[in-house]
Amino acid sequence: MLLRRIGIRPPLSILQSVQSGRAFSSTGRSLPHLTRRRVAALTLTGLSGVALINAEVHKWLWDEFREATHPNRAEEREALAKEHERERQQEVERLRGEASIWRLLQLAVIMLPVAIYFPVWIVDPTLFWTWVSARIDRAGPCFVKLAQWAATRRDLFPDTLCAALGRMHESVSAPWSTAIEPAEVCSSLRNAELDIQSLDSRPYASGSMAEVYFGKLKDGTEVAVKCLRPGVKRLLEADLALLLCFGNWAESLEPLRMLGLKKAAEEFCEHVQMQTDFRTEASHLHRFRENFEELKSIRFPSPLYASQDLLVLSREVGRELSRVFREAMTSDGQDERQDVDRFESHADTIRSILGIPQDVSRRIASDSLAAYMRMIFKDQFIHGDLHPGNVMLKLAGGSSSSHPEQADDTGSGSLVGKASDRLSSVVTRARGQPFELIILDAGLAIPLAREKVEALRSLALAIIYGDFNRAAQILYDQSPDTSNCQDPQAFKSGLAKAFCDCRKQVYEDGFVQVSDAVLEALRLVRYYNVGLDTTLTWTLLGMLSIEGSARQLDPEVDCARAATRYILNLPSLRKELQSQSWHTSRHMLTEMFMNWLGFDYWELRNSWSVTLPWQMKS
Repeated sequence: MLLRRIGIRPPLSILQSVQSGRAFSSTGRSLPHLTRRRVAALTLTGLSGVALINAEVHKWLWDEFREATHPNRAEEREALAKEHERERQQEVERLRGEASIWRLLQLAVIMLPVAIYFPVWIVDPTLFWTWVSARIDRAGPCFVKLAQWAATRRDLFPDTLCAALGRMHESVSAPWSTAIEPAEVCSSLRNAELDIQSLDSRPYASGSMAEVYFGKLKDGTEVAVKCLRPGVKRLLEADLALLLCFGNWAESLEPLRMLGLKKAAEEFCEHVQMQTDFRTEASHLHRFRENFEELKSIRFPSPLYASQDLLVLSREVGRELSRVFREAMTSDGQDERQDVDRFESHADTIRSILGIPQDVSRRIASDSLAAYMRMIFKDQFIHGDLHPGNVMLKLAGGSSSSHPEQADDTGSGSLVGKASDRLSSVVTRARGQPFELIILDAGLAIPLAREKVEALRSLALAIIYGDFNRAAQILYDQSPDTSNCQDPQAFKSGLAKAFCDCRKQVYEDGFVQVSDAVLEALRLVRYYNVGLDTTLTWTLLGMLSIEGSARQLDPEVDCARAATRYILNLPSLRKELQSQSWHTSRHMLTEMFMNWLGFDYWELRNSWSVTLPWQMKS
């Protein structure tokens, strides 16, 4: 009765089992097909379920009260969404009308040397990709941003390409833009009544959209002044116009229509245009700082002044991950070993450069992934440009003096090694927070609709706990257009296999890597003509970028463990029960119960091969 009251309908088989158990109990006999061990395990799980459901009743009552006291909340959100969509379509039509054949010819001339230089790739790939990166730099900010994403995917692209494109995380020459005059910047800030004392004559960092100068206020406060590049708006709008035309053209081709490139191009235009108004970025920073206020390992700069083309921020001290990764890549050289050994060696090189032990590098990797998961599942507001050039690492004084070669001796292949790593992490926490991750450049930030977040939550839970057919069904249901899919069952079977291949690494290697599953899902979408939701696409592409960075610090970083910090909770369990997802629900219930007892669910399951109650054979 209680389960039905909160919207949960147990399957008939469970009800029959309960009735059967009552019949046995009434006669005083024990269940013949259950051993004492199984009865004890099922009893523990049942008791934990009763406790959690009792707490969930209170949560349900609170939700009902909140909805009753705010009856017009959904209508208001819907009205705002419609108004926003109308304004966006007006801007899209304006940009599409500005598409220029001259700009298209200009881009063709800029990239023509790439085709001419292609034979050089056979002789010297490093030199060839260096030339390619130089041409991309000349093409404009849209192409630079694509190159910055590609540079993070060492598991997809060759090291020589990643090394060449990775330099764009630190510096973009932007020959299409005129130089910024620091004296004019100081004058503008003083006119805005900001007491700027001095500004460096040379930029500290040069990006595709802006340059950053260090300066000092009259009260001694050190600041970073972000200046929009002259001419970037004009060039950006010209490239966005071409991108919108490309989206329209892709919509007319059957093989490309299902990728949703038209809508993706429209949303990309909206998101990129955010970065041309620093008042928007200041607003995003305030929101991110509020969202992450209680976390000690993640921080955002504080905005002190903002105008359309100038942004004054608190100066942050640390090492850009892009520079660390590039230095490690240079030290690695041409490594011909197998992928796993090569990634482990690369992570060892990074630890040596930073001077940190293995447990700290693992925490940095896991916390960076967990920060993105928090943005998705808790805050519903994600940073849309999390490449390594936008992440700084600030180490505490004691962390840099550690010796990584000593920390690595224990390894992670044995239970003793894992216990040693855990003990080391506890000691590190006792000494204080060993690092801070400072996230920069919040101009591109994407709010997520609540229904999309719930779909992503269910998708993640289904993959984590091995309900692959349901995960495939969720992704299929999120498609905006499935009318051209000739074989839905084959599509879902292919997705389920891709998710299974991703998840089985937990049992073999102890971690989940989502990039292979994401790329296979994109291939299946194109092959079976299934429409792809653009919000989901943006979120997954962001995941690819942040996972690529995290895996350089720890090749075995576990996306599942990072996600469960924010999706393994009572509201999520309630939704899974309401959806009658019994497989996922019982896994969630058991992990929550084990966490309550102080045990590590996945360590027990993977390292000790513990048989869980529902895995017992009758």
